[in-house]
Amino acid sequence: MSVQVPLGHGISPRHPAMVRCILSICNLEIWAVQVARGVRAVMTDSDSPSPAVQRRRLRTELRRARQLAKLTQDQVAEAMEWSLSKVIRIEAGTVGISANDLKALLSTYKIVDEDQVASLLALARAGRERPWQSVYRDTVSPRLLQLIEFEAAASISRNFQPLVIPGLLQTEEYARTLIRQSSEDIAAERIDAQVEVRMRRQELLDRADAPLLFFILDEAVPRRLIGVRTSCTGSCVS
Repeated sequence: MSVQVPLGHGISPRHPAMVRCILSICNLEIWAVQVARGVRAVMTDSDSPSPAVQRRRLRTELRRARQLAKLTQDQVAEAMEWSLSKVIRIEAGTVGISANDLKALLSTYKIVDEDQVASLLALARAGRERPWQSVYRDTVSPRLLQLIEFEAAASISRNFQPLVIPGLLQTEEYARTLIRQSSEDIAAERIDAQVEVRMRRQELLDRADAPLLFFILDEAVPRRLIGVRTSCTGSCVS
């Protein structure tokens, strides 16, 4: 069974989304929204613009290098005259590492191959780049900032949302209403900033290498009224 749903119920019309109704197990009706972007070229980690992904690659390589050198994190911290927490954060990919620190660390691990050193330095430089969402650190949570980084680097994403339209598909007015209702005392400037973040997230839908996105929604989601019903265009909630 397949039916097309109007995109005026809080779903952004910025992309050619096809909404299909699927009857699932246990007689539960759900909306499966598949954003068809065509065949997307497989993007390797080295092609990804995401600093978070580059830091994850670097942390994997550095952990492997330390283990091959038969060193513990405590021994590395002592040899480098660092705190143990710094070694842990670098290997966890939560912080970047400077070129000078990386060169010294690789020397400790007895890594002297020029090509390997150059490759790891390139990862370190990419991992220190600041993504666009970093300017919103005082506005949104660290977990959301990390999600945006991984979301932008993904080749395929699957989402399940039983209550509201997913952020990547929301119109601006729908997003503004949800954010305003989330807290009675939220400042107007904070609402504007959070709406801006949500709208900028949707820019990945227009990328030539956009990920393949799947959204599973409860049947009531596109019909659920958010806020006050008003006379409006197709880009707002009705």
